[in-house]
Formats: sequence, structure tokens, C-alpha cells
Amino acid sequence: MKVYVITVILIVLMTYVGLLTADDIISHYPRTIVAEFFPSVNNQDNNRAYQGINYLTDRYNKKVFLPIRYYHSTVKEKFSSASVDNFIDGKDNFSYASLFVNNKSRISNTKLPIESGKPYDYLVQKQYYEPTPIKMDFKLFDLENGETEVELTLLSKNKTFDNALIRFVLVEDNVTADVTNLARDIVEFNFSLTNLNSPLILDAKFTLNEDYSTNDLKVVSYVIYNDEIIQATSSYDNYPHHLRAVFTHPRIDVGPSSGLFEAEYFYLYNFGATSDLTVEVLIDDAPEGWLLTYCDDHGSCYFGPKDFTLNDGEATSFHSNIVPESSGMIDYHFLVQSESMEDYIIPARFITHDVNILVVDGDGWENYEYYIEEPLQKNGYSFGTWCTTMSDIRQDVDVNTVIWISGEREPALSKKEISFLKRHLDKGNDLLLSGQNISHDLVESDIYNDIDFMGNYLNTYLVAVNNDDYKLTGVYEDPISSNITISLNNGDSADNQDVLSYISVKDEHKGVEIFHYDNNKSGAVRSLERNLVYLAFGIEGIDNYQDRQQILLNILNWFQVTDITIEILPEIDNKLQLYSGYPNPYFSNATSDYRSAGFKISYQVSENRINETSLKIYNIKGQVIKDFEELPLYEEEYGYVIWNGKDISGNNVSNGIYLYLLSDGVTNISRKLSIIR
Repeated sequence: MKVYVITVILIVLMTYVGLLTADDIISHYPRTIVAEFFPSVNNQDNNRAYQGINYLTDRYNKKVFLPIRYYHSTVKEKFSSASVDNFIDGKDNFSYASLFVNNKSRISNTKLPIESGKPYDYLVQKQYYEPTPIKMDFKLFDLENGETEVELTLLSKNKTFDNALIRFVLVEDNVTADVTNLARDIVEFNFSLTNLNSPLILDAKFTLNEDYSTNDLKVVSYVIYNDEIIQATSSYDNYPHHLRAVFTHPRIDVGPSSGLFEAEYFYLYNFGATSDLTVEVLIDDAPEGWLLTYCDDHGSCYFGPKDFTLNDGEATSFHSNIVPESSGMIDYHFLVQSESMEDYIIPARFITHDVNILVVDGDGWENYEYYIEEPLQKNGYSFGTWCTTMSDIRQDVDVNTVIWISGEREPALSKKEISFLKRHLDKGNDLLLSGQNISHDLVESDIYNDIDFMGNYLNTYLVAVNNDDYKLTGVYEDPISSNITISLNNGDSADNQDVLSYISVKDEHKGVEIFHYDNNKSGAVRSLERNLVYLAFGIEGIDNYQDRQQILLNILNWFQVTDITIEILPEIDNKLQLYSGYPNPYFSNATSDYRSAGFKISYQVSENRINETSLKIYNIKGQVIKDFEELPLYEEEYGYVIWNGKDISGNNVSNGIYLYLLSDGVTNISRKLSIIR
């Protein structure tokens, strides 16, 4: 039977995969990443930051990553100029060594292991696959007179840029053994780019100093719009072999737990010599029985490797096809290989939208999600993990229970993430929020603070910073923490709890403290008006598996996580049952075999309540698309109906997930079905 299902799915794939048009390829371009470093005014931690930046320059070539260092004359006069001073004066007072990536995100927390480069690389990876609607080519840099020139082309008919800013930066490499990529001069001005596919030439002229090493001078130029660097180019040499993937959608997809999910295309660009390449898609981790294939831009689909040729400046595209057999998650990657270059790996993830729990991996460059995933897996929970390095959390993601860990990341929570969490809680959903820096960032950070979320959602206020207290005791008879004493750091923990906070409940009518340190100050709270638990420490910091598991299970029991929605009033005895529909998925366009007969929904209803019982089918928006006005009973209290995949108006419904709900006014039972045409 499985062979037959796969055959049908492949027929569907070959029939319905759309072909890529030329407009699809040229409407965007890979975005070059600019990393701007501002040393601290007191020189503290600068050397550690240099090590981290060097890690990035070794990992990425200059077609991907352009580092620039800016020194103010008050820090090192010989490394600055009037234009550089003016540029820095318009920014923060840099008390800490700070790295900005595309002027979109930053790291200034020098307590992080910045010398490893991993915190910085986290910012780069978040933007590595992002597209931009501007193509930017470097045209000229005259070392005699300092003239420079770039060409900009608008690729998208849906974008225009009025009053954008272009900045030209004269950069000198190898200034000293410790200083390179040094900004020597800056020229900037405003411009507009509104005409599609009409190249625009912009030029500038630098003041060249005889002390500069001519052979080490380069130009970096970038465009800023809405305070974000959206494209860049440079006079650095091109590389003979260079591939770049671009996703116009998140690299994490969410879809049904059965049937076919067809991901959107991603684009593969070649910026080097013509190359003979091989591509294939490989599963890294997935539940048993899941199927993964892929298609190219001609609509041809494959299980195994495909050979193709990509010329310099050309792009092609691929997309994955996922056929899950259960709720859960699949990690996979596209592998592109050639004899002339290193393997190019493009990771992606798919999560079914009916998982019990969504773990949000907000720890940046670490793998602390393992401390949550392990007990969930061992205790049989269906879950998916949203990695914020791969993609910002989508605002439309709707999973009843979210477990969010922040690690030591800066910021602990971004503005977009706080917006998601507010919406999630406003819907009445469950949230376990865990992280050591959260309270500090929400209250004391000039950049990341959100007093509304801290006070009105978490119902807490920051009491003080905790630097040396690592033991917490639960509250007697509390459903989560009673009879539990935990220690942070050491053991098999992540050993990462360095900046803890003492917190307190803001309104005692809306929440209670559930863990206290030895000085009786609180480290965790539980809401009385929301399904919310906030741990002002990282659950990954608990020093043994047993305590981590116990706390997690207690919280989930308090949330009452369940697979199926059943609401019963205990006073009334009834026999209402709703059985799994068949076949699921339902191939409504099948012309032969049992699938063409329709989707069979079986139920059990007490005869004395049949007139009060209804069966309705809903789409994922909650709209009723089918209402069965009569529910026949064929054997005493047992019956069934056949649905032909049409809505109330007699139109075929589209592919997707639907909910069928049986209700007798007292009990509601719902199940899910998948439609494939």
C-alpha cells in the first residue's frame, strides 16, 4: 500500500509543480552582509572582538561578508578622520565593543564568548539567505585620484526607494598586525531608485592620504533604507567559484501532518566560473516513514542526485516536497557539489502544525534546545523546534503550547518576538518562558526594553541582579514546584547561568511566585489569569536531568496539553464518539479505487440526543465550509456520513488541512483531515 501512495503523490508532483519564469529569477538578488565594528572607548574587550571578527573573515569570502572597523579620534587618532568621527558621533556612545550587522542587529554584550566568533556568526547566519531587490555592481576605484563608482539596478516592480542613502567607505587592510579593514574616509549622499531594470550610476571621491598603503586600499559601498543596509558591494576581487542560495520565504515551513506539502522555491546563484554541479536533498532527522523529494525549475522531480550546469551570473531554483506520516518535524538539507569547490549545504526544516508543543530555540549559537527536546521525546510528546537562527518566528504560527528559551542571546527577546508572544498569550495559549537575561533586557536595556510585556503580561518586576545565588526551592503545594529543590550550573547542565535576576509578582491577584532563592527572593512566577510560567533562569542551567524533566512535565500537566479537543460537562451521561475519518489524506480528484468514494466520517450518538447533534467541517480559518444537517444512525447508536470534498455551495475545496467537529451541545469532539487534489 505504501508503494501505491508514493506513486500517486509523485503523479501529483509531476502534474502540479509550476514552472519558473524569468521574472521570478531576476526580481531579487543575494544580499551582501556588512559587519561594522565600533571598538569600546576604554579599549575593553576589543582584542576579544577582533578575534571573533577574524573568525568571520576566515569563514566567508568578500562576496558574502564585508567587515569594516571604525575608530574615533578619541580612541586612536591616527586611525580616524573627520568624516569617520562625524559618522561615529551620530551613533551610540560605545562603552562596549559593538558589532552591527547590516545595521539591523547588534551585539554589545561582551560577557558573551565573542572571541569565538559564534555570537557574531549568529547575526550573519540570520541574514545570509535573505534576498534584496537591488543588484549592486562595483565599477571603478581610481587609486590616483580617489574616484569610485557603483551601478545599482532595481529588480522588483513591487519596490521603489525614494530618498535612500548610499555610503562609500574607503577601507585600508593590514594597517598593523592587529588592525585591518579600517575605515579611512566616508562619503555619503541621498538618492532615489524607482525605475525597474534601469541601471543607475553613482560616484564619489575620497581624499587619499600619502600615509595610506595604496595596495591595501579598498572601497566598500552600501545602500541604507529605513535604517537598514539592504545591499552592498566592494572593490575586493571576485572568487573563481562562488555559490549563493536565497530564500524568499522562511527556511522553516509549517504544514499538514499527512498528504503532500510542497515548499516554495529557493534560488541558487553562481557568481564564479561556469560549473558542473550535482544537487540532491538529504534527510538529517525525521520521524519514521516520512518521504522527501525535490523538484527543479522545469517541474521535474527527483529522489536522488541531479547533474546540471550553472554559468557565471546565472541562477536556478529548487523546492522540496515533504510527505509526513505523523505530527512532528523534519530537518533536511540540499547538498550542492562540484569538483572545483567545497560542498555547499543549504539547511531547511518543516514542522507539522498539529504538534502538541512548539519549542522556540532562541538561544542563538548554542544548542540548549536539547535540554528541552530530550525529556519531551522520552515522554512521548509531539513537538517541533523553531530555530530563530534559521528564521524569525512567523507571526501567523499558531501552536497551543510554546516553550521559549533565550540562552545568553542578545537581545533575549527581540521586538518582533515580544509581539509574537503577546499575540500568543492574548489568544489564551500556553507559554513557558525561560531565560536568564529576559528581565534585565525588558527593564534596564535602553535598546530592548518593554515594560508593558514585563509588567502586564509576565506580571513581574525586576528586584535586583543575582550574581551568586544558584539554589532555588519550590513553594509548598504549588502544582509545579512543590517538593522540588534545584541547583543551577555544574552537573550535566549547560553551566551558563551568569546573569540571573531576582523578580517578584507585580499583582498578587494575578500571579504567584513558585521558586525562591535562599534569601527568599523569587526566581520564577506562575500566572493566575494566563497559562503562563516564567522562569527567570535558563532551564538548561539546572544541574541534572531528573529535575529538568520533573519541572517541565509539571508545567505541561498544569497546561493540560492534549492531542484532541474534548470538552465534557460531567453531569450529563452520553455516548458521543467521533472516529478517525477514512481515507486520510483524502485524494478528492482520484478517478478509481476506494479514494473516489469520498471521505467517510463515523460516529456514535445517543439516540435521545441525535436531534441536538451536529457535524460540521471547518477550514483552518475557523469558517464552516460544510454542515451535515442530518446524521443517520445505521446500527443502534452508530452512523456515518460521506463527504465528497465540496463546500456548502457545491464547490471543490482546496488542498489543505480541515477540522471536522461533532457536537451534541454538551460534548465537542474534533479531528483533522487532509485534502489532496
